[in-house]
Amino acid sequence: MVMDSSWPDRLVAGLRRFLGRVAYRLRQARSVLWPQVDPVLLAEARSRLPPRWRAPFDRLGGSEKAHVLRLYRAIAADPALSEADREALITLALTHDLGKAITRPTFLERVVKTLLPIPNRAHPILGARLLRRLGAPPALVRRVARHHRAPGNDRLLALFQRYDDSL
Repeated sequence: MVMDSSWPDRLVAGLRRFLGRVAYRLRQARSVLWPQVDPVLLAEARSRLPPRWRAPFDRLGGSEKAHVLRLYRAIAADPALSEADREALITLALTHDLGKAITRPTFLERVVKTLLPIPNRAHPILGARLLRRLGAPPALVRRVARHHRAPGNDRLLALFQRYDDSL
């Protein structure tokens, strides 16, 4: 039996991916348990939303707001983005989890979903419906509805998912 000489490299790469996912999940768990919401940054981010969208945003829990603010900060600071992409990504970051203001996951549900790869199905659809009722552009509604699914040919959704998965 001849062994592939690259198997150690594949093993190391797989181990790195696994450890990266563990680190990501631990960061998520920390943010659920001890969310850090900067009130100044929150006010700045909130002011970028149309007035009718602010009430659902205000109903998000602390860990969701902390997550949204991490995305907001990362996208706003990325020098590689065009202004048009930055604006679209910031709006998506601020609205992608609005459905959680409707589903209201309990603390235990948030911890379990953080630690286990359980798909999020309800909040993207509910958030998209809410945004549609509030008059959001169809592209934003579609991206919010699909933010936990494969992006297909949507370049901005794929880019957003890279931010979302890294924070």
